[in-house]
This record gives sequence, structure tokens and C-alpha cells, in this order.
Amino acid sequence: MKLKDMLEKKNSYTSIMGVDMSSKTIAYSFFKKEKDWTLHQRGKIEISGDSTFEKCGDIIDKFSGLLGVLSPELIIFESSSYVNNNAVMKQLSMVFGAASGVAARRGIEVIDIPPVTWQSYIGNPPNSKKYKKRFIEDNPGITDSKAKVLMREERKNRTIRFVLENIGVQPEDDDVADAICVGYYAVKTIGES
Repeated sequence: MKLKDMLEKKNSYTSIMGVDMSSKTIAYSFFKKEKDWTLHQRGKIEISGDSTFEKCGDIIDKFSGLLGVLSPELIIFESSSYVNNNAVMKQLSMVFGAASGVAARRGIEVIDIPPVTWQSYIGNPPNSKKYKKRFIEDNPGITDSKAKVLMREERKNRTIRFVLENIGVQPEDDDVADAICVGYYAVKTIGES
């Protein structure tokens, strides 16, 4: 389903799950609307398996169990970023397909959003070329690759701070923080009038 279709139904949801997924883990947040939207659960599922097919089987078992317990009406997946490696893209496509297939079998509506969407919404947009240039100037002698690593860590820390300051919980790690922010974006843009 497309985001614009979700927006048309925005006031009908009472439970929304945000998901940040990789080929190794599924980080999730679960928001429920009683009087107001509140974060009811968060966590991270480790994906096991030596091959991508084994990982897909593990996802089917574990994610299906989680959805059976939480029963979200809508799941928002953070879409994967483009990776310049065909094998990695294939693996990500397969694990995302397994998870979204589990949701579809349960009749749960699913959409995905690019990371920049929720990141910009919480005031943590991607680092610009101008920012990167200033970062390198402020850190003399730093290599371009080291600057990228440090800037990525800085963005992760800003996301964790956002969760702590705006939702009032300390996320277990940056993946769970991302999942919480995906869910937060959803409840604020889709779940409220």
C-alpha cells in the first residue's frame, strides 16, 4: 500500500509497528493508541541461518510469532538504502520479502519509507556536503573515510538522544532507536489527525 493511501485512512489505526531491518536483525517498535499514542514495546530479533534461505525461514518463524503477540494493524518498514553490491541487495530483498510476506499473510497493511523521510521528520537529515566539508575542516588531519564513520556515529547518537528526549526511553541500541523513530514518524503523520 502507498503512503498516500495510508494517509487517507490515518485516523482508523490503533496499533502501528515501526521496523528497521537488516539481514541479521529485525529491530521493532510497537505503538498503541489508547487516549494518545504510546510506545508499548520495543526490541530486536536476531536472525539465524547460514544461507539467505535459512535466514528467510527464521524470519518467517520469529516475525510471525512477534506479529501474533502484538497484532499491529499497520507496519512501517524502513526501506533499505541502495547498496552497490548485487549479492547484498539480493539478500536484503529476500529477507525484506520474507518479513513483508509474513505480514501480508496475517492481513496486516505494510508500507516502507526511505530512511531520509523519518530522519528529516525528527530533525536529523542526512549530512550535507557542506556539513561534511566543515566537519573535516574542524578535524584537521582526518581522512575522508574516517570522517564518514564519525559523522555516521554522530547521526546515530542524535537519533538515540531524540528517542530519550521525546519518547522518554533509553533505546537498547541504534537499530532499536531507528525502529522507534520509524514508528514515531508513522503515529505522528499517519496515526494522528
